Amino acid sequence: ADGHIIITTYVGLRIHSDKLLNVNWSYCVLDEGHKIRNPDSEISLTCKKLKCKNRIILSGTPIQNNLVELWSLFDFIYPGRLGTLPVFQQQFVQPINMGGYANATNTQVQTGYRCAVALRDLISPYLLRRVKADVAKDLPKKKEMVLFCKLTEFQRRKYLEFLSSDELSQIKGGKRHVLY
Repeated sequence: ADGHIIITTYVGLRIHSDKLLNVNWSYCVLDEGHKIRNPDSEISLTCKKLKCKNRIILSGTPIQNNLVELWSLFDFIYPGRLGTLPVFQQQFVQPINMGGYANATNTQVQTGYRCAVALRDLISPYLLRRVKADVAKDLPKKKEMVLFCKLTEFQRRKYLEFLSSDELSQIKGGKRHVLY
């Protein structure tokens, strides 16, 4: 009750949420923040219930092209800034995805681009990213070697077996995931 700081895990937050969610915190910092990228997960919902003025997410995992995951992270940092998830999907996800398809019309491509730029402009003031150029100056020079070698007879046989396998046919037919 008289403390100023608590350091806990996501599990600790979930277990002690009855006590922690009733406190008005000044700051909440989530390390490994990508753990709340699923907007429907119990821990995401619990974290978003925290009462705090300032919210920060730390993550070594870069934001990928999954806009719903981006929404979930951003909704923790700045609740409501991107609207509700259904509104965000309608205003951003659908147009951006439609504009990225190979058979997209010129209008869909332009609309998707405008939506992507608008989204970037909405979130960029709240992101601090270390880019490769910042990190690279502290790394040793990269040495690259390209080696070519033939498959062994065993590898060649297995490769040819795979090319004619049912698994590959299922992958090509969309009935099986490539990395399954």
